[in-house]
Amino acid sequence: MSKQRLPMSVDADRPITAKQRELVDLILSTGKSVQECADTLGRKGSNLYRDLRKPNVKRYLQERTLEHIGILAPYAARTQSELLNAQSESVRASVAENILDRHLGKPVVRSQVALQGQISVVIDLG
Repeated sequence: MSKQRLPMSVDADRPITAKQRELVDLILSTGKSVQECADTLGRKGSNLYRDLRKPNVKRYLQERTLEHIGILAPYAARTQSELLNAQSESVRASVAENILDRHLGKPVVRSQVALQGQISVVIDLG
């Protein structure tokens, strides 16, 4: 008799385990990679990656990430404010543009650059 998978919505509502909570909290508090967390926790990296793919763990990670960002937001705002007084005109302009863009609701534009071709470096010390 084979195990039947529960629908994803049921998995998402399942509470996470103490070990899963510990993993998410470690990632957010230290910024360590999953493999570094595995080493710290004395667990296999493959098990941690599998845990992070589970809907209920993903949900917890998203919730905790939003809380974490909420805590850091005042510090980020203070840094932006301080940078508005930077000596560099380009820094001041960039920060001012960023603040205005966020305030006016301008969407963040992300672009991905792919390089093609070959790069060859020759260093002749002779």
